[in-house]
Amino acid sequence: RNIYFARGKVLGGSSCLNVCLHHRGSRKDYDSWGVPGWSSANVLEYFKMSQDDKTGRDPKFHGTGGEWTMDEVKYQNPLSKKFLEIGAAAGLGSNDDFNNWDREQDGVGRFQVSEKKGARVSGATAFLSKAMKRKNLKVRTGTMVRRINFDSTKTSTGVTYDLLGDDSCKVKIYHETFLLTAVIMQAKCAYKYIFYTRFIHLMHTAIQLHAQRGRRSSSHWWSHWQSTVAYVQWSRTCQSPQRTWRRSC
Repeated sequence: RNIYFARGKVLGGSSCLNVCLHHRGSRKDYDSWGVPGWSSANVLEYFKMSQDDKTGRDPKFHGTGGEWTMDEVKYQNPLSKKFLEIGAAAGLGSNDDFNNWDREQDGVGRFQVSEKKGARVSGATAFLSKAMKRKNLKVRTGTMVRRINFDSTKTSTGVTYDLLGDDSCKVKIYHETFLLTAVIMQAKCAYKYIFYTRFIHLMHTAIQLHAQRGRRSSSHWWSHWQSTVAYVQWSRTCQSPQRTWRRSC
């Protein structure tokens, strides 16, 4: 089946247009990777460090004073509350905190959101806005990475990118840290320039080279069930003897 998946081609990426759910995934996912430095115990420290929890939840899994704010949704439809009550009564169980890794992810409950005073928190507002004040940072928008560049030893040396139609722009790496970022479904755009098999090969090569330098890169997909509660009122019109109906939401 086809699923519409919008991409955030703005500063902050898709964190500027998603549904703001503040969710880290399951502890089992991180531990099952078997990647040094990426276990649930390792990443939890950084999750807490960057978080500013406004809900007062368990400090074992939540932090305060960080850049990424977590709060409750300011409004809840009365039908949503009833939906949760019925789900719990039906034996599905309740879950008040899906980021509590001492328990399973099962149960019905409300997600917390990445909001601050009712406004969305994105990667740009939480982190980039402050970092852009640094003299050693330059942000280039309207660009598209075309290829990862390697030297004769197959070590990545930088990237070639397109800037406003000029696809010969390059960024060279002079330090040991190379941050490779990607947007979900961005590979679709790369098809115009790199065959799919070559693209995958480059990605694996980059990750392997990065791993040899003491780092690992992993990606994670989290699929969740959610229910949207809407109230629909049906009213009978008097304009026709055939009993036509009007739907209002």
